[in-house]
This record gives sequence, C-alpha cells and structure tokens, in this order.
Amino acid sequence: MSSVCSAVESVSEICLEPQPAGVRAVYLVEAGSRAGSREIEELFRELESRVQVRRLSTGRLMGYAAQARRSDTAILDAIEDVLRESFPYVLVQRAFDEVTLRVVSDLCAKTGSRMLPLPPCGICGKPEPFPAATVTVSAGRGSPAAGRGYCARCTAEASRPTNKEFVRSLLAADRDGLGSLGEAHLERRPSRSGTIRFRLRS
Repeated sequence: MSSVCSAVESVSEICLEPQPAGVRAVYLVEAGSRAGSREIEELFRELESRVQVRRLSTGRLMGYAAQARRSDTAILDAIEDVLRESFPYVLVQRAFDEVTLRVVSDLCAKTGSRMLPLPPCGICGKPEPFPAATVTVSAGRGSPAAGRGYCARCTAEASRPTNKEFVRSLLAADRDGLGSLGEAHLERRPSRSGTIRFRLRS
C-alpha cells in the first residue's frame, strides 16, 4: 500500500466492492495430532464455497472465523456439530470482537500455538477478517492493485446517498495516506460482478 500512497497522483482507477452483511462464528479446536490438523484444514477448505473463512491460529490450537449469509446461518451450527463429533476440545464464539480475539490470544499462549495476523480496517485499524467494503486502487493496466478493507462500523459511518460519494467518504477517512483521493473527480465505468468501478478524471 505504501507505493500507492507515495504516488496517489498516478492512480487511474478505483474499485468499490460492498459486501453483504453476514453472521459470524469463531471455532477453536485442539487438533491433537498432525492428522487432526489436516482434517480441520480440509473441512474449512471445503466450506469456502458456502461461507467466508479466515484462519486465526495454527499449531495445537486451530482457529477459524467463518461468516455465513443471514439466510444460511444453519451451516454455522452444522460446522460446530461436525467438529464436536470429531474432536474432544471445541470452543465456539458466535461473534468476532475484541473479547474473542483475547480468548484466541490467551489460548494460543497456553497451547504454544501461533496466532495469525489479520488485516486491519483502513479507518479504525481494528482487525477485520471480513470487511464490509473493500476499495482497490490501481495505477493502470499492468500495475499492481492495492486494496483496503473497512469494517462494518466504519463503513456505516462513511455511508452516503450515492456510490461515488460513498467511496470518496471512505478514502477521505482512510488512515494510510489515501485521504487526498477523497477529493478526486470520479467518473463511473462499466461494472460487473458486484464491483463498482470509477476512473479518475484529471
């Protein structure tokens, strides 16, 4: 992201991807063995076609966060049932917040496991496994794109009547040097697959 921040004048395109709200759960499982770890990894890998998955820890304690659509919350119960049938120690938290992260951190310390880093919200800086909105900036065809994710609270606070005003509001509040892009002149481009694209006009 620093290369984009150091040369925001070279940015040619901004893409906004709003994400639907969902229901979250955190699963902490004591694997017990390498075979157990592989079984847990395979389970969550298979689930990626139905729910969003983010790994939280590795080692003796395997931690995962999952987010399901509000209409498909039964799958979160099914994941818990499968894990409890196969492993003696399973802890499930039906939320993702600072308290949950402290629980994961404490259990990792006790079990000698490693807590994995999570991307921060681009505005408040809190860890966010499933951003409510993502903004990607690019300097043009062939140039690497850089993305920023924003949590549900910051996304709601930045909400505006139009998508153009919304993306400007997010960028203006961004804590990592993208504020100047919030004043850019944006022109809507053809969009697809839920991605809203804008071209920067000079």
